[in-house]
Amino acid sequence: MLTCALCQCERDLIKSHLIPASAYFHLRRDTNYGVQQSVRINKYEKTAIQTDRQIQQPLLCIDCENLFSKYGERIVGQLWSTSEGFPLYEMLKQRKPTVQNSSIAAFNTDVIDPAYVDGLFYFAISIFWRAEVWDWQRAKNPYGTGLGSRYESEFRKYLQYKFPLNNVYMCVDVNSNRDSCGIFSFPSCDRLEGSWYHSFCMLGLRFVMVVGGGKSKLKSACEVIGSNMYFSLTDFRESVAFRGIVSSARGDVDRRGKFSSLDLDSLVGK
Repeated sequence: MLTCALCQCERDLIKSHLIPASAYFHLRRDTNYGVQQSVRINKYEKTAIQTDRQIQQPLLCIDCENLFSKYGERIVGQLWSTSEGFPLYEMLKQRKPTVQNSSIAAFNTDVIDPAYVDGLFYFAISIFWRAEVWDWQRAKNPYGTGLGSRYESEFRKYLQYKFPLNNVYMCVDVNSNRDSCGIFSFPSCDRLEGSWYHSFCMLGLRFVMVVGGGKSKLKSACEVIGSNMYFSLTDFRESVAFRGIVSSARGDVDRRGKFSSLDLDSLVGK
């Protein structure tokens, strides 16, 4: 028996996914080149390959795994982008933004069902926490010690017991461009504006979070909107993050397997 990372009890552990298994299904696309697997780009190893391999390892007991499913994954699975539609985008598109200017449309969380808001928040916290305790099994950890021991402990208590989280600010950025929704990125942590920005992307949703009492644009936006979490609508294809993904795939990377023989410009266009 091993120790469950969440409840800290000695239990039989199951293979937990860093990214929910249900998300991988929606990454496969039927194109003129046939059904395409997802493309994994590793910027540290400078490789790009098509694969259906899922990232998993023994981490949680079955009871804690069920918490993540019940309070996060099942709810977000009703909201993210699939070939059949993009429910969260459709909900926001019908609402008037709380704040709007030439570059952003931002919404208070009260524009959708509170159960969806709680599920999105819980889901994001669970992914960031998993990245913190994950055994990356490589010299370069893409997340680092993003949360630190204090916030790792506080996130763990929230995930297990729903203890309140203080000084946590989040934006759920929703992609307004359906052609670029079929991507995800593993959690990363970067220093900006004197704060640590945590982010990951999945099926048309980009979760961005800052923790702590420092000043940041995200925290300031939350204060203006009057909530520790808000939604925004943006075109991901115009974002720095998306351009970085495309640039990585086109750049100096080792394109392996059948991915090396495909017309990348045509695939990106799809």
